[in-house]
Amino acid sequence: MRNIIRLLGMVFVLMVLTNCGKSLGEYNAKDYEGLSSVDAGKKVYHKTNCSNCHSIDGSDKVGGALKGIYLTMVSFEGGTASKRDVNYLKDSILNPQNKIVKGRPNVMTSYKDVFKGREQELDYLIDYIKSLK
Repeated sequence: MRNIIRLLGMVFVLMVLTNCGKSLGEYNAKDYEGLSSVDAGKKVYHKTNCSNCHSIDGSDKVGGALKGIYLTMVSFEGGTASKRDVNYLKDSILNPQNKIVKGRPNVMTSYKDVFKGREQELDYLIDYIKSLK
């Protein structure tokens, strides 16, 4: 029974992850015309399905909550820690396997390909995360 539950849990995680990192399609700056960087970031957050694993209201999900994390300290597996600043956020999105948050599953996929050549959208996303208080 325990193995069935474990298998169902892995299937659920795989189902969620297959919907993460959704392609943004062709880049078009007009998609963000008239939007603040925060509103543009909210659009990127939804277009890339970040909400499948991360909440914005503080509730716990597999990837954790994004509300209020900016400039807070975070501990990693292995005993190191860091402040969640812009560099940390970028690295966590592009290279999530570099530092695994203590107590969190190591399941996030890299978004390097998603944001390749789309640095402005990554900056928008980070501005949105910074705004979540």
